[in-house]
Amino acid sequence: MKLLGHAYTLERAGTFVVLTEEDRRLFSSVTSGAFSTIVGTESSVRMANTIVTTETLRAIISIEQQLKAKHFDEQMIERAIKSMIPGIVDAHITDTHGGFARSIMERWENENDGK
Repeated sequence: MKLLGHAYTLERAGTFVVLTEEDRRLFSSVTSGAFSTIVGTESSVRMANTIVTTETLRAIISIEQQLKAKHFDEQMIERAIKSMIPGIVDAHITDTHGGFARSIMERWENENDGK
């Protein structure tokens, strides 16, 4: 069994990955369905964790650098990252972006159509 995600997020969004559907049913039964479980492999979990961690850190560092270049103070940078990113992620996963985010995504789609 392998945990997909950071242990801190286990209670709200973590997912245990097990090798078989039988393992998934057993784990769910033993834990009274308290945790999300899916069938997968250790290598797929390692790959997903590596990609997500790398790209998330890349995004956070880029955001920090851009805001510092615009002379935002450390407290504002920290609060913006901590408060905005989770909401944007949730909206993206649930396809509930507001108009501002949708306009950014549409602009990207239009830019990609021209290439």
